[in-house]
Amino acid sequence: RMADQMSRRLEINSLISDMSREFISISSSEIDRTVYNALKTFGQYYGAYQVYVFRVSSDPDFFIKTHEWQKEENGTLINKIQVLWATQTNPWLITQLQSRQVVYVPCVEDLPIEASSEKAHYLFKKIHSFICIPLVFGESLKGFIGFDFMSESRKINEEDIRFLRMIGEIICNSLERQYADSALKHSQEQYALAQRAANIGSLDLDLMTGKLYCSDTAWSIFGRKKDDFDPSYEFYLSIVHPEDRDILNQAIHASIEQNKNYDIEHRILLPDQSICWVLMTGAV
Repeated sequence: RMADQMSRRLEINSLISDMSREFISISSSEIDRTVYNALKTFGQYYGAYQVYVFRVSSDPDFFIKTHEWQKEENGTLINKIQVLWATQTNPWLITQLQSRQVVYVPCVEDLPIEASSEKAHYLFKKIHSFICIPLVFGESLKGFIGFDFMSESRKINEEDIRFLRMIGEIICNSLERQYADSALKHSQEQYALAQRAANIGSLDLDLMTGKLYCSDTAWSIFGRKKDDFDPSYEFYLSIVHPEDRDILNQAIHASIEQNKNYDIEHRILLPDQSICWVLMTGAV
């Protein structure tokens, strides 16, 4: 028996290590598919009928199912949109999860009277037992992972619960990274839209490398395509009107040396040799 336990421990450790390495190496766009694969891997390992992720929506009373693997005859992955009304349909379960507890119910029939809503729900789905792992990021409950079992399965012990917590932490961290990346992308898109609407461009000069980062609107103002140039400070000076280069250069150097903002109006030479007046406001 000790040999079997050691073998199982090594196997689950290996699975978790593989999953962790995969999540570290992937981009945000690959996280959803990798979560599906993880649900399938551990669902099959524990003999679950289905494994799913619910995440807290903008309204904390509602949880949204974002990922699901279900054991079917053809072994396919499915993803169904489902909203869980926490305070109405699963109040007992959510209360346990909010206290950061792993909820393991070996037999749905044995649920307490205060979990009557959950009991009716799981019996209707013909679920014999289930386990839910809270997804916690920082101090906040972000959702949970659920494993449902159609028939009596092997008992989940304390070591299994420890492993399941580790799985939950890895998946939760990856989903939060995906959310942060998505929010940043949305913010950048909104910023770019505002710049286009106001015809305002932005420049960011790396003082260490001399490389200049220009927004799409800035390139439009310059009348040039960003793919045709390697932007740098020297590049920008080259498109400034010759009579304005010294004034601009002095203003930028003074800003760097004195750590103060600057505002300077100067002329840009467009490709057709016409002139565009711009007002540059900068800070170090």
